[in-house]
Amino acid sequence: MSFLSIFRKSNSVSVIQLNGVISPNMGRRKGLNLQELEKSIEQAFTGSNIKAVALQINSPGGSPVQSEMIALRIRELSEKKNIPVLAFVEDVAASGGYWLACAADEIFASKASIIGSIGVVSSGFGFNKAIEKLGIDRRLYTSGDNKAILDPFLPENKDDIKRLKNIQKELHLQFIGFVKSRRGDKIKDENKEVFTGAFWSGESGIELGLIDAFGEMKKVLKTRFITMSKITEKFEDYFAKKMGSKYAVMTNSGSSANLLALSCLTHPFNKEKLSSKDEVIIPAICWSTSLWPIIQNNLKPVFVDVELETFNIDIKSIEKKITKKTKAIMLVHVLGTSANMTKLLKIAKKYKLDLIEDTCESLGAKYNNKKLGTIGRFGTYSFYYSHQITSGEGGMIAVSYTHLTLPTTPYV
Repeated sequence: MSFLSIFRKSNSVSVIQLNGVISPNMGRRKGLNLQELEKSIEQAFTGSNIKAVALQINSPGGSPVQSEMIALRIRELSEKKNIPVLAFVEDVAASGGYWLACAADEIFASKASIIGSIGVVSSGFGFNKAIEKLGIDRRLYTSGDNKAILDPFLPENKDDIKRLKNIQKELHLQFIGFVKSRRGDKIKDENKEVFTGAFWSGESGIELGLIDAFGEMKKVLKTRFITMSKITEKFEDYFAKKMGSKYAVMTNSGSSANLLALSCLTHPFNKEKLSSKDEVIIPAICWSTSLWPIIQNNLKPVFVDVELETFNIDIKSIEKKITKKTKAIMLVHVLGTSANMTKLLKIAKKYKLDLIEDTCESLGAKYNNKKLGTIGRFGTYSFYYSHQITSGEGGMIAVSYTHLTLPTTPYV
């Protein structure tokens, strides 16, 4: 597959590390806060060819204010630059740590990760009985009736506790609101426990909709975003064997596969390259993405009528269109059908024409027990969502034989 490697291009994924307690800077003690992270977040979304931003999270939580500020800043840049965000939980994303995870479009975790704790907690100690036993007098002077509420050296006051509970409830609702706005219908809370402050393992978290999938960051990113990863190469090998081709190389679309096929034929290092204004026969019914690669390579398209029964190229009309400048046929297999390939191959052999099969609509279809796309020099396929199989986007170019002589280093 190296003869097509010059067309490959790598993608970039930025990583933001969110490890530790979420808190504002207090003297020498530094935590996760927007002040410390602002520059890193900005840089993560800056640069060419950034395909995604990954959040590497290992946090038990902390300040709700800093949690919100960090999450909102991440969302702002994600939406502004149209860059998806993925969160990867390591040991824990609890409380504010889960708030940060919800800034992502998808959340991944280990089965043993600790997830959730959507709640608010305040804790402390009461020392009023201790100082009484020790004979210590508490001297406190305030201006304002409520200035000394929740003082640990004074007995608890019901009004103070009520005030604290109201604040906790407000913060809790804010937390719940953000989680619901980000997770939506993914949350499955049949037992009404998700928003009680409880926490779960990743294994239970996926059942509740708190996370989307299990996965380690590097493996997921390589599989999803790094062009021509090992998973892609396995798919290429499998596809070539399944189709019966010698080579198969994945592209970002069937359109690009068509462009790649024509570009190989016109490449300067191809000893038998097509020249400017050479003619390529193409059926009158075709896709723009079958036609434009011809024009982009400075070749001349020559249209041939189609058969009314199949909408495939009319074999009887081809020879009438062939001239000394004719060098190739761009064939389009329409909706799982094909032209008479036996007669077409005879014509191609007679006039020494390269045959390119646009098989984007006909993956898996056969002619005389040979799969379409493997009969000519190049076969192109599409994995667009409306075709026979899909990878969301994507395409493939298959080559059964080649004597192209291309360099081993990229040509620009």
